[in-house]
Order: sequence, then structure tokens, then C-alpha cells
Amino acid sequence: MRTSVLRVLLSGAGVLLSSTSPIALAQTPTSSQAPVSACTIASNGDKACLSGTLTITLTPAPVATTPASTSYVCLRNWYIAPTGGGLGTQASPWPSISAADTSGKLAAGDCVNLASGTYPITANNYLAHGGNANSVSGYVVYRSSIPRGAKLKATGSMYNMFNVNADYVIFDGLELDGGTGGQVASPTTGGSCLEFDGHHAQALNNLVHDCGGGGITAVYKDWYWFIGNTVHDCAKFNGYQTSAISIYEPAKVTFTATAADTAAIYHIQVNNNNTYANAETYLPGTNHTDGNGIILDDFLNTQGNNPNVPAGTVYPYKSLVSANTSHDNGGRAIHIFSSTGITVTANTTYNNVLDQSLLGQERGGLSVVNSTNITVTNNKSSAPTSASGLLQYGSAAMDMRSTGSVWTGNATLDPRSGTRSLKTDNTILASSFPTNNPLGGPLP
Repeated sequence: MRTSVLRVLLSGAGVLLSSTSPIALAQTPTSSQAPVSACTIASNGDKACLSGTLTITLTPAPVATTPASTSYVCLRNWYIAPTGGGLGTQASPWPSISAADTSGKLAAGDCVNLASGTYPITANNYLAHGGNANSVSGYVVYRSSIPRGAKLKATGSMYNMFNVNADYVIFDGLELDGGTGGQVASPTTGGSCLEFDGHHAQALNNLVHDCGGGGITAVYKDWYWFIGNTVHDCAKFNGYQTSAISIYEPAKVTFTATAADTAAIYHIQVNNNNTYANAETYLPGTNHTDGNGIILDDFLNTQGNNPNVPAGTVYPYKSLVSANTSHDNGGRAIHIFSSTGITVTANTTYNNVLDQSLLGQERGGLSVVNSTNITVTNNKSSAPTSASGLLQYGSAAMDMRSTGSVWTGNATLDPRSGTRSLKTDNTILASSFPTNNPLGGPLP
């Protein structure tokens, strides 16, 4: 219980009521008493005073135990705690996300609230139970009661920490630690910390780090929203082209559309994330390819690895990459590779493509390669600060072997020369770039 000095001032009709005695402040409604004096002042200046005891009932404001969200509401709440072992109630919480998923109790509109603390992850978790609709009450949500207070830490040898096989699942405000911090070989996690294998998946406000492969990844389905996450120190051990945030070969899926689905302009959104210090640091050889901050990869499905559609089936919807900050990565900040229909806007990138073992001279921070109909607008991007070795080829912006690209309103800079910074094999783009992207120095 806390105490505080309460000063009550009631004025009006010539009345002054005051007290400066300590009042107890409790977590539940409580009554406290304090001596007070009340005086009246007549028009002729005469004052009359009375003294007595004032009883005050204090009702504290509700204490928020779970974070607010604008993308979902909770019809029911379940609970997890590091010391849990019960049935998912607040009084008797589950011990883990796996226990919640296998309980048979979860349904659309359920929020599973994780208390602060560390949760050891000793093996790959496969989550099979989600919601049923893209509506505010249509998801199953795993969220930290205090934002990023619940820490899921890999402690056993595994590939991925979480494979979310279910549809309509949200991870909100959790910390996922892949356990590779300080390791240089035999990583605790070789793959991703969080991989979505279903559709309508959201990763919101999470802290994800030290994953041997990708941080937050999604493959082969549709409707991914990755918003407000911080992802760092990932991709250091995995030779299968991993990055901090990655979406690979999405495709049209079959589901019952809601009003939110039919009204959506963008099926895939990667917004307001912070990605840094991701690199293929401990891969052998000099043929590194990734370790990017963000990659949208093979939306043209040229590699044909998606088992749900024939090779060459182009992803037909629009995607948005907006308001992210990406810096000091071994790979590119934002890499659009073999893809289409993507708008990249209002991002800030600097000092990327730092990996000296990254293949070749195509080293752009904002990077569009082998793609069609990509719009890159109103971004700020800076090339690496060093010109050592292959870093001399680093550029703020790059557009190679692509058609239909639109670059407008971008501010690019090579801090080593003070000039505008673009690498492209498109002569029309090269000639129009200074006019359409006026901020920065002249092209060297």
C-alpha cells in the first residue's frame, strides 16, 4: 500500500475546504479519513470555521494487464505463466504456448496472455490451432501481458522455434530469442524463430533476435502482416538464403472472405519494422547471398518451390513495404527479388550490404532485382560509409534486370562522395532518376 498527501480544495460560495493529511492509496477500493477544516467568509470579511473528519473513498483506475490492439479484440482470455501447469485460467495458467495449442480449448476470438518471464523452448513448436476469419474477433492471439515482457528463449538444439501451421494467428508483443548470441558454431537454432506456414498471419510488435536463420518468415500462402517488430542478429548460420524478415513465394489461397478481405488494397504488409545487424556471418566460403533486413522473394514463382501452385504462377495481389528502418545489415536493407506488384515507400535505410563475402558487385541498400512493376517512392537511403573491398560497390539504390520500375521522390546519398547513389542497368531509369528523385547529389 502506498500513501500520499491529499490536498482537497473546494471553492465556491465563499467556502474553502482543505486537508494535507496522508491518505492511503490501495489496489482495491478503500476508505480513508483525514481531518479537515471548513471556513465561510461573509461579505463584511468575517470568517467562521468548523473542523471535523472527512471520509474519502478511493477507487483506483483499472490496471492494464494486457496490451491494447486495434487489429483484434479478445472474446475470451487465457493465460500462460513460466510457473504454470494448470488449465489456462488466470488462477491456474498453462506453462507454455505448446500447452495452449494442444489444449483443445482455443477458438476464434481467444487471446492467450503470457505473463512476463522467460519460457525455455527446448524443441520446435508446431502450432495447429488458429481462428476462422479475418475480422477483429476472428484470430487466435498470443500476446505478452506486458509488451515484450514474455521472453521465449531457445535452449535446446532445433531448427525453427515456432512453425505456425494454423491460419488466422497473431503473435503480439513477444520476445523470441533464438539462443545464438555469442555462438560461432553449432547454433541453438538453425532456422527461423517464427515461421508462418498458414494464411492470415500477423506478427506485431515483437522483438526477435539471435535466430540462426530467419527472424520472422512466411512461405507459400497469403495475407501476411508484419508490423512494428524489431529483428536483429539473425541469419548468421543458415545457408538457405535467410534474412531478418522474409516472405517467400506467396500464392492465392482459398478461404471465406470477410469485409476486411474484400476491402483490402494490400494482402501483404511489412510496415514500421526495425531490422539491423543481420548477416550470414558464419557461413563458410565467399558465396553469401542474403542476410537482408527485409526480403520479398520470388513472388513470380520462378523457382517453383511452392507445393500449392504450379511453377511460374505469379502472385496476383499488391504488397506494401512501408515506414521501416533497416541498417547495418550484411545484406540489403530492403530486397525485392524476382517479384511483382510491390510498393516500397517511406522507408529509411543506411549502411547496409556490409558482408564482404556477399556475391558480386550488385550491392544496393534499396534493391530491386529481376522484378516487374515495382514502385519505390519517398524513401531515404544511404550507401555504406566504407569503401573497403567490395563495399566500394555499395549503393543506396539499385535496380537491375527489372521492368516497369517506378522510382520517384527518393533521397539517396553516397556519404563517401556526397553524391546521389544509384546502380542500374536501365538507361532510361538512369537518365530520369535525377529529375524524379531530386534529393541527393548528381549521379557520379
